[in-house]
Amino acid sequence: MANMRLYLLLILLCTSFYACEPGNRPRVVDEEKDTVYTPPPPASQPEEQDSITIAAVGDIMLGTSYPDKSTLPPDSGKRSFLAVLDELRNADITFGNLEGVLLDTGAAAHYKLHQKSKAYQFRMPESYGWILKDAGFDLLSIGN
Repeated sequence: MANMRLYLLLILLCTSFYACEPGNRPRVVDEEKDTVYTPPPPASQPEEQDSITIAAVGDIMLGTSYPDKSTLPPDSGKRSFLAVLDELRNADITFGNLEGVLLDTGAAAHYKLHQKSKAYQFRMPESYGWILKDAGFDLLSIGN
């Protein structure tokens, strides 16, 4: 019972210290610590996109330089994508599948030349690389 009285007295003393604080004293607030910094919004925020546009083109062959350059386009392929330039350039990702490599030299593998009259190699001049880049291609694969 004596312990109980001691605990009650201790609780009464602790609460009385807080109760004696003057309530009419102005409270000082450190505004620098209590203020949360919010950066100003940018002048104009771009609209968020929830989708992307992919243009995919298959079987790209801008002529061949094998066995000679007679089958290359007369304008070196410069106008090859003229009709679809807007679609290719405006896509977020433009993907193309080449039917041959961009290579200036090289011959067909000898073991494949059973009929030399029908020998064919899928090869476009290296200089045609800029045509694909200018058309807007981001990614290219090789299909053959």
